[in-house]
Amino acid sequence: MRDWMLTDAFWRWAWCVSLIMAMLAGMACYEWWDDIVRVWPAAARLYLPG
Repeated sequence: MRDWMLTDAFWRWAWCVSLIMAMLAGMACYEWWDDIVRVWPAAARLYLPG
C-alpha cells in the first residue's frame, strides 16, 4: 500500500477524486440551500443578496 501511495498515478487519481467530490458537495449545497437555511437559520447570513 505504501509503495502505491508514493506513485504519481495514485496522487493524480486522489486529486481528481477530491476535485469531483468538492464539486458535488458545492452543487448539493447550491441545490439544497433553502433546506439548509430552514434547518440552520444562521446559514442565511452567509449569503445576503444585494
